[in-house]
Amino acid sequence: MDTFLLTCIIPAHRGTASLQRAVDSVLAQDLATGLILVDDASGDDTWGLIQRIAARHPRQVQGLQLAANRGPACARNAGAGLADSRYLAFLDQDDEWRPGFARRCTTLLEQQQRLAAVKTGIHYAQLPERMAIAPGEARDAAMVGMHGCNMVIRREAFWALGGFPGDAVFRGPLGGEDSALQRGLKGIFYTGLVKEPLYRYHWRPGNVLDRFASRTRSEGPVVRYARLEPPEQEGSLEQALRQHDAQVKDHVAQLRRLLIEAGGS
Repeated sequence: MDTFLLTCIIPAHRGTASLQRAVDSVLAQDLATGLILVDDASGDDTWGLIQRIAARHPRQVQGLQLAANRGPACARNAGAGLADSRYLAFLDQDDEWRPGFARRCTTLLEQQQRLAAVKTGIHYAQLPERMAIAPGEARDAAMVGMHGCNMVIRREAFWALGGFPGDAVFRGPLGGEDSALQRGLKGIFYTGLVKEPLYRYHWRPGNVLDRFASRTRSEGPVVRYARLEPPEQEGSLEQALRQHDAQVKDHVAQLRRLLIEAGGS
């Protein structure tokens, strides 16, 4: 596999129905992008599909098979560990990059060195009319801010944040691992925004988009929840997020101290 400015990691679990579409959206970008496909112990033909894709694109695509199912956060981190590019991006097996995603994000990062990451707007595909999210409304801003895949991030910043947290409390339909990473990113680094909806987020029953859109509404700049999921009601998710925030801040502080010490030696 060649070296690229940007590498996209796609974790896949029983993804034979949609993975090829996600892969095609990356390969069709006008900026050549490395692609690492991670089979999260699917147990079906997902690994076979990944091997066939990699065989067709040996210079651009690499496959990785995990021995046990560990969830999307660990699969993303495992794939990111193989990347040597300046920038990283993540794409879910059900979703797509729209044309220009890779080039627009990396160009902004190259132009503005103070930015650790760049996010884009989101196009919501197949979202039922009763759940419709209008561009710019509070729910749209919340989803753009908390989602983990409408983003290109500097590799050093990603690892400074510790990657995606793989704790059990973050696994599940609420997308807690995305929120955790985004909170750390927002609290420590600068992030840019490309407003155009260059990430296509496909709705399907039970996914994170469905869980969010079906129980929220926008009231001015505020997102109101009609109901809370058990981890939200119990407070266990918020507690885990706060603990993760503290761990990230400690990790970044340690890195800064090491850099200062190395610079003075």
